[in-house]
Amino acid sequence: MALNAYLTATQSLIADLAAQRFQASALTTFINTGRSQIALQGECVRFLYGGPFDGITPIPAGTFNGTTLISGVASTTGLSVGMALAGTHIVAGATIASFVPNTSITMSVASSGSGTNAFTAQLVNQTVAGQEVYALPQGPSLYPSGGINALIGCRQVSINYGGVGANQYALRWKDWAWFQGFARSYPNLTGNPVWWTRYQNNIYLRPIPSAVYPMQWDCQATPLPLAADTDIEAIPYSFTDAIPYWGAYLAYLQAQRKDDAKVMKSLADDFVKAGRKNMQSTFVPDIYEQVDGP
Repeated sequence: MALNAYLTATQSLIADLAAQRFQASALTTFINTGRSQIALQGECVRFLYGGPFDGITPIPAGTFNGTTLISGVASTTGLSVGMALAGTHIVAGATIASFVPNTSITMSVASSGSGTNAFTAQLVNQTVAGQEVYALPQGPSLYPSGGINALIGCRQVSINYGGVGANQYALRWKDWAWFQGFARSYPNLTGNPVWWTRYQNNIYLRPIPSAVYPMQWDCQATPLPLAADTDIEAIPYSFTDAIPYWGAYLAYLQAQRKDDAKVMKSLADDFVKAGRKNMQSTFVPDIYEQVDGP
């Protein structure tokens, strides 16, 4: 749904279609607050951080800002024509702007230095030899144009032992108390990570990685606020029906109509529960599976 559809639905619920009691700007704030809370409650905004095809976003034309492009390529004040980068070349007049740190660059121009500019940035998620702690990246500039605001949690961590596309395995999650008491009791233990945990906005790995391994994190996220109908809604449909009820709940709270607010909050929670049930709906895992087989 677009912002104005949410506004109309919320105004209808509070019987204020003429916007006589609540300004659209106030209802927009209530709606966006509800969207953030629904994303937290429903865990419905997901982002797969890492991997060869995740986090691709175009880089606009402009002047290179001096950020390191990829490992082994030094920061500069500009890129020369024909400068080799990730196996390709910069064409005449081509520049890079708004580059996000800790990303790599992919070029789709010909190796001869001719062709159409098509620069893209790709989020890089990988271990560092000897590093135990990895932060959840923050800020909408880090993500593709999918309406995501920030990563707030992680459901699973997997590592490609041997490089991208080879021998991927999932790490075992442990709570912080176990991780602190057992996994971290050997401070110098390095190797292939086996366990992971989260503390605040950081991911901890043990054993401490002994080399560079590509990682994938199945993350939960919050959505960007909606300010116009053209803004992308990151919350999937099965949860969007709850949003106007959240807006109405906050509007009634502001108006000191607590009983009405309680009704709207209850309905909003019912829609979130229905959304979670829809995401976990019945399906056939494998029609060829042998019931009594090995």
